[in-house]
Amino acid sequence: MRVCWLLLLILLLSSCAQHHRQNLAALPALHLEQTDLSVDKALAITPLIDPLYLTPEMKAFLDYYVLSVPNSKQRLRALNTAIHRNGTLGLRYDGGFSGTAEEVFRSGRANCLAYSHLYIAMGRYADLDMHYQQVEVKPQWEKQGELIKIARHVNVGGKIGKTQVFTADINPQDYYRADLVYTISDEQALAQHYNNIAIEYLEANKPTEAFGHLLTALKLDPESESLWTNLGYLYRTNNQLDAAEFSYLKALELSPAYRSALQNLVTLYQMTERPEMASRYHRKLNSYHEKNPFFYAGKAHNAELDGDLATALSNIDVAITLKPEEFEFYLAKLSYLLEIGRIDQIASVEGLARKYAKRSQDLVRLDAALASNI
Repeated sequence: MRVCWLLLLILLLSSCAQHHRQNLAALPALHLEQTDLSVDKALAITPLIDPLYLTPEMKAFLDYYVLSVPNSKQRLRALNTAIHRNGTLGLRYDGGFSGTAEEVFRSGRANCLAYSHLYIAMGRYADLDMHYQQVEVKPQWEKQGELIKIARHVNVGGKIGKTQVFTADINPQDYYRADLVYTISDEQALAQHYNNIAIEYLEANKPTEAFGHLLTALKLDPESESLWTNLGYLYRTNNQLDAAEFSYLKALELSPAYRSALQNLVTLYQMTERPEMASRYHRKLNSYHEKNPFFYAGKAHNAELDGDLATALSNIDVAITLKPEEFEFYLAKLSYLLEIGRIDQIASVEGLARKYAKRSQDLVRLDAALASNI
C-alpha cells in the first residue's frame, strides 16, 4: 500500500492503551508452514521505526540553510527552498516511495507521507509548529484487477504566530480535490507508515513480516478501519477465515459503511457457502452505493474508458442528482458531452461548473478542458 493511495486489497477482497494491547493479544496467531506466529512474537520481531529521525548530516544541512534565518516566517521560506530547489535537496515526487525522513533525504524522492515526515522533522528542528494532516480526497472508484484504489492523502499543516496558518504538500493536485482536511497525530501517521511497509510485504508474499507490521500499525492506531480490513485480508489469504471475518467485522464496528470491509465480507461468505450472510452484506453494500454519488462517478469513468459514453453520461447525471454542488461531476460531464459532440448542452453545464468551482485551480482546469476541445 502506498500512502497517497491507500490500496485496500479486496481479493474477491476511547479505551486506554492497555485495553488495546489486550485486544491485539487475543487475536489468533498466524499459521505458518512449520509453526504459529503469535501476536506477541510478531510484535517483538518487528523493527522500531522513527520516521522523524534526523541524522547529524541532516542537522548540519538545516543549520546551514535554515537555522541562520532570524524569524519563523523567513525560516519557513528558507526550509521550503532548501527542500525543493535544485542544487540543494531538489526533492521530487515519487508516489511509490514510502520512506522515513532520513531515507527521503538520502534519495531525494518521496510520496506524500514520506514528504510529510521530512518536512515535519526538519520544521520542528527549526522550531516551527508543524503537524500531519489527513486529506480526504474525493473518492475515486477505480478497479485495477484485485485492487480497489481509495484516495487517501497526507500533507503538512502548521502555524506561524497566533493566526497565520500554512500547508506544505508535495502533490497539491490531491489537496485541490480535498473533501476534508484534519489533523492526525504522530502516532496515526506512524501507523500509516507501518501499514505501507506491511502492504509491500504482502505484495512480496512475506506474511510473517506483513503480520508484524500490521499489528504494530494497529497498536498505534487501533481504531483504523482500513488497518483492520488489511489484517483481515492477510488472514484470508492465509486461509484463516474465522480470523478474517472477525477483522472485517471489527472494521465495520468502527465504520459501518466502510466499503472495502463490506465487499470483503460478501466475498468471504460466498467462499464459505453462507448465502444468507452474503446477501445481507451485499444489500448493505448496494445501499451504500445507491447513496454515494462518487460510486456513480466512478461507474461513469469506467464506462468512458470502455468507450460507452451514453452510460457514462447516465451515471454522471445520477451523481449530479445526488450531489449537485460537486464541481468534479460537471467537469466530467462536460468532457463526455464534448467527446460525443453534444454542443447544445455545453453552455449550461459550463455555467454550473463555474458556479460550483471552489478554487482558482478549478477554473483553470475547466478552461483547459474547453480549450482542448475547440
